This record gives sequence, structure tokens and C-alpha cells, in this order.
Amino acid sequence: EAAAEHASEAITRLSEADVLCTGFAAKLSLLEGLGPDADAAAKRRIALLADALTAAADDAEKRAVEIVAAHSKRVAQPSAPAKHRLKMPGGMLYLGAAMHRDGDGKGDLVPHGDGRLFFADGSCHDGHFDGGRADGRGRLFGSAGAQEGCVWEGIWKQNRRLGAFEVWDAKGVQWLELYDEAGKRAARKKAAPP
Repeated sequence: EAAAEHASEAITRLSEADVLCTGFAAKLSLLEGLGPDADAAAKRRIALLADALTAAADDAEKRAVEIVAAHSKRVAQPSAPAKHRLKMPGGMLYLGAAMHRDGDGKGDLVPHGDGRLFFADGSCHDGHFDGGRADGRGRLFGSAGAQEGCVWEGIWKQNRRLGAFEVWDAKGVQWLELYDEAGKRAARKKAAPP
């Protein structure tokens, strides 16, 4: 959101500068022939505006690079420090925040909070858990069969995908998928290239 807001602000500033340059260029063409002083002053103003426009574009590009670097750094870091290491049924392993199933501090620990669940087939769900189930924003990294190399990113509700998901297949093609309340895929379309 911050990147989009910043880009919008930069585009607005660039558009304003472009309008000013166009206005001064029109003024310059009107002033031609009025004398060397008016001509030189108009050319100086256009040069200053061109410099300001170039600086604004450079600033916008620099900020975009910083935002991408910060996002990449966040994505590369684990979702949370591994507070617990839980062996789960079916050969799964969970690393992350956990709570006691019964809430009294005596029952089995279950995933609760941010963490990573590694499945026996090598797939991994990195995201938020509630009472032992994927619940909230997360990513599923597939590793078996048709899911090998695929990534799903979106919102889970009690282990079911819900709403809009961004999906990357093993070839790196991005898809947009929509899931209903039951976790069934309702729609899928190829994302527009960036």
C-alpha cells in the first residue's frame, strides 16, 4: 500500500512538472522574437524545470528500489522466531508460536500465531495459525506432484483458502484465483504481465 501511495504521489508530481514544462515551452514559443533577454530567461526556466523533473523521476525510482529491497528482506526472513518445535500427526513438523489445546496450560501444544508447518511431502505453509489450523494470511509452497514448485498466497480460514489468492506455478506464471467459503476454487485467470 505504501509503495502504491508513493508511486501515485510521484506520478502526480511528475504530471505537474510535465504540465509546467509544456506551459513554459508554449510561453517560449510565444516569446520568440521579443528579444534575447526574454528568450534567455524562458530557456533558463525550462532548464530548471527539466532538472526538477529529472530529480523527481530519480527520487521516485530510488524510493521504489528501497521499497522492493525492504519487501524482499521481509519476505526472506522467517515469519517468526521458532518458539516451539512440534511433531505433528502424519509426519508433519511445526516451527513457531504455539498454545495449549485446552487453554489451561496442561494439554497438547498446537500451532497458534505465526509459524511454519512442514508437511511430510515437503510442502510448507508459512503464515498465521489459530488453534492448530491455518487461519489468516499465509503462503503455501507446494512440493509434491502437480503442486511441485507452486506457491499460493492469500488468506486462510480454518485450513481453507478464502477469497482472492495469488498463485505462481512451477514455470513462474502468475495466476489469480478466487475461493468460496467452503475453500473451493470458484475462478482462476492468468494475471496480466507486469
